[in-house]
Amino acid sequence: MSGIFGIFDLGNQRVPTNSLERLAELMAHRGPDGIHIRQEGGVGFGHCMLHTTPESLHENLPYAEPESGLTITADARLDNRAELAEQLGLKIGSLDDLSDSQLILAAYKKWGVDCCIKLLGDFSLAIWDSPRQRLFAVRDALGIKPFYYYSTPRAFSFCSEVMPLCKLQPRLPEVNEGMVGEYLAFQFSSRRETLFKDLFRLPPGHYLVVEDGRVSIHRYWDLSFGRALYYKDQNQYAEHFLDLFRQSVTCRMRSHLPVSAELSGGLDSSSIVATVCGLKQVSPAQELNPFALIFPGLPCDEQNYIDSVANRWDIPVDRVPAQHFQPPDWKRQVLRSYHYPDMPNLSMCDTLVEKVQATGSRVVLSGIGGDEWFTGYGLNVFDLAVHHRFGELFREMRRQRGLGYKALFNQGTRVLLWPAVPFFLKKRRCEKNIRRAFPEWLLPSFIARTNLVDRIAMADGRLHQQNLIDASYYRYICSDLEGFFLETLDRHRAFAGVENRYPFLDRRLIEFAANLPEYQKSQGGQTKHIVRQGLTGLLPEAVRTRTDKAEFSYFFGQAFLLPAFEKTMNELTITANGWIEKEKILESYRRTQQFFKNDPTGPCNRIWPIWFVFATELWFNSLYQ
Repeated sequence: MSGIFGIFDLGNQRVPTNSLERLAELMAHRGPDGIHIRQEGGVGFGHCMLHTTPESLHENLPYAEPESGLTITADARLDNRAELAEQLGLKIGSLDDLSDSQLILAAYKKWGVDCCIKLLGDFSLAIWDSPRQRLFAVRDALGIKPFYYYSTPRAFSFCSEVMPLCKLQPRLPEVNEGMVGEYLAFQFSSRRETLFKDLFRLPPGHYLVVEDGRVSIHRYWDLSFGRALYYKDQNQYAEHFLDLFRQSVTCRMRSHLPVSAELSGGLDSSSIVATVCGLKQVSPAQELNPFALIFPGLPCDEQNYIDSVANRWDIPVDRVPAQHFQPPDWKRQVLRSYHYPDMPNLSMCDTLVEKVQATGSRVVLSGIGGDEWFTGYGLNVFDLAVHHRFGELFREMRRQRGLGYKALFNQGTRVLLWPAVPFFLKKRRCEKNIRRAFPEWLLPSFIARTNLVDRIAMADGRLHQQNLIDASYYRYICSDLEGFFLETLDRHRAFAGVENRYPFLDRRLIEFAANLPEYQKSQGGQTKHIVRQGLTGLLPEAVRTRTDKAEFSYFFGQAFLLPAFEKTMNELTITANGWIEKEKILESYRRTQQFFKNDPTGPCNRIWPIWFVFATELWFNSLYQ
């Protein structure tokens, strides 16, 4: 996980060297393979290198091209190098000598700011265009790579992390109460704001231009609906998925060192490992080291599924017993990132990451994204009718009839009538659902002064799409729930010198999922139908047909029972800010504590809101008290 940073003095004064050196010092954990700074007048760029691809071994960033007057710093992995080279008129044979950043620079020279849509992969980058006196920055479509910035009338600063930008300011930026409200409500909406006023993120799928003293942000990618796929032969859907999935996995295997993979025994991570093994049968592929967290004695232990994948492909799997929950140094985590501490179900992965590090691997394949884009929303009856799948339609109606006529009727009215509902009524319905989901301890005065209901409602995909099925997927582009977890993982893995890659979050795969008939996702009461069909023969049947998921509330329960956690909750100081009502949160916390005392392994639906109260308290106390 490399890092980038830079400063653009809008008065064209020379950027102080000590400011760039300070950013480099604070970002040192991202640059085990070298940290470099480059200055040109009022612009200074920096780069912290973590080699993760063969081409990066010879990459020198920031890279300046004297003849064009362009300078680039980038944390990027391009997945369409050959296609891009062809469009640029480059010889394919010369690709081995070109880094990803040089290809990006060539694309910018040819297409300008429109080069964004041509780039496929995970990237966060900035280009200084000296002839135009313009700074251009762009972030990948799904927001895998972070990009934060701080803009004043005097200077524009950017970085891969929040903390260095905060340290660069004369004083700590003020608290952004609106973002705090989203976290305390556990309803994430803003993709641009951070916990600090005036410190922003470049939203995924957007580019930014700083020119003539102004900052402008533009969307370059969005989900396209209305191009529904239709195949008469149902097998073609699975074939199409498998072809795209193989491309996605292959792209993310590009590394100069062995690649690791998380193997939980779930459908998504198992699909990635099985696909890599299947590809190796066809042609030589990069070495893969699967790692599996195991939980002996706990209901979430999935060793039987892990064993079935290992036996199917005759591969060794490094099984890592999850550490018994030890109190992390949560305050240290806050101070090193200026963000919330690591969640308990992330801390449980620390041992696995250490094992990955010990092998020398720097890339880990993760199954994140499969749930969000391929689970389906149970709105498949109408897709079956539209596609004239009448036999399957009647079987599905009989199945859903077993759930009750009311459920089937409600589904029908929601899908059919939603396009005709006026915007203000849709918004009112969304606002009602949002208020109903608020924890009881959120103070009404805080909700009102942060305009919390409206800011969350406007990120609801149902307000922006006529088709209710499309809206269900669009909400992942509008809201920031997935973005929060991806950025949290980025910070966690960056401190370990490891890069996460997500085959299910490939732009091509997401665009395919958005236009896939709903009945290809949810069918016969089974989710992820298309994944299960596509991986037939590659996955062991025990994994391919499983319908349950592991529950990791146990680790939250262990955290909630710690004396340090209880002490923090009993001494809450953020109540003085007028954000939450102390007695109500303590009452809910004590009930949850008692629940875990009675059943340490049971699922609990209140863990996330309580965790975010604790995390907010630690964050605020560590930085502002």
